[in-house]
Amino acid sequence: MVDLASPDRSSRQIDSDGYIFHVPYDVIKRKRIEEATVTATRRDRDPDAALYAISVASDLTGVDAQMLRVYERRGLLTPERTEGGTRRYSERDIDRIGRIVMYLDAGLNLAGIARVLTLELESDQLRDQVRELGGVPRHDR
Repeated sequence: MVDLASPDRSSRQIDSDGYIFHVPYDVIKRKRIEEATVTATRRDRDPDAALYAISVASDLTGVDAQMLRVYERRGLLTPERTEGGTRRYSERDIDRIGRIVMYLDAGLNLAGIARVLTLELESDQLRDQVRELGGVPRHDR
């Protein structure tokens, strides 16, 4: 199949029989993102592996790239950087963006979200410490 780029936000494709058909640009973009995600998932299942460029993270989460930069400036996200300075987002970052969106939808501002995310992290750390200690016995009253 040959991809002939078109300026009208669609792409002309030629199938194996030589027929030309148009595919909307958003369908092509979504397919490329899905293919990149599947490839990345197969290649590395580590949730902390920085795989996604900001444009892909934006497409996966529905959050504008500029807002992702704002979240980073406010300390809500810390994507890794390549040697050239390009942001790379992990699966864990994508999940965190989803939680940020959920809290925004619930009416929290960015400062409130930062506090909630900090408390979530502290809670997880305490839970891990309790687990390492073998749990805490319950006291019956």
